[in-house]
Amino acid sequence: MSCYLERGGARIIVSVAPEHSATWEAYLQQTLGDFWQVLGTVSGEGTAAQLQIYSSDQTCLINASLAVMGDRWENAIANRLSVSTGI
Repeated sequence: MSCYLERGGARIIVSVAPEHSATWEAYLQQTLGDFWQVLGTVSGEGTAAQLQIYSSDQTCLINASLAVMGDRWENAIANRLSVSTGI
């Protein structure tokens, strides 16, 4: 399970194992009140892991590979430089 937290201008996403979700959600409710929400789920393991984010009516908005997202993040600057310079 992944949770979206908002406090001021900061936003974070936290992934919590299913067996700890009730404890985590109770903590969030006690600490943040209504200023957080569940976004979706992380499923699979290793290179098959997926981040799935749903709207309030359970429409899947994002279904992305964690491996692909990690690659884009880790190589973003190098990829941008190679596009800019033609290298």
